[in-house]
Amino acid sequence: STGSIENVTHLKGRSGFSYTIDSVTNESLLAELIDQSDVVFHLAAAVGVKLIVEQPVHTIETNVHGTEVVLKHANKKKKLVFIASTSEVMPSTSAQRIFTLSPLSTMSKSEPVLTVCCVN
Repeated sequence: STGSIENVTHLKGRSGFSYTIDSVTNESLLAELIDQSDVVFHLAAAVGVKLIVEQPVHTIETNVHGTEVVLKHANKKKKLVFIASTSEVMPSTSAQRIFTLSPLSTMSKSEPVLTVCCVN
């Protein structure tokens, strides 16, 4: 993640707020957390152009399999899932050079797969 724990420190101790730091592919933990939730906000993803170009398999495993795990367990419990994507799916001008070297970028290719998973 490129996030920072400081983004939520002001929420610590607030009723109804909790967070867990782990992997989106940890199925047993994810199932337990989804069971405790009313709604699931799925923001977990491998991010950053450099990571995605250098570790395409890791990107697919995290983004596609991670989303599959979230959807599988949320569906079992009939929980509503919100999935968000970042602007990095469509590269900025500064990132264009990297993508011209990797036309089958896993970042841009995993997004449609996730969309199909969510719609079906």
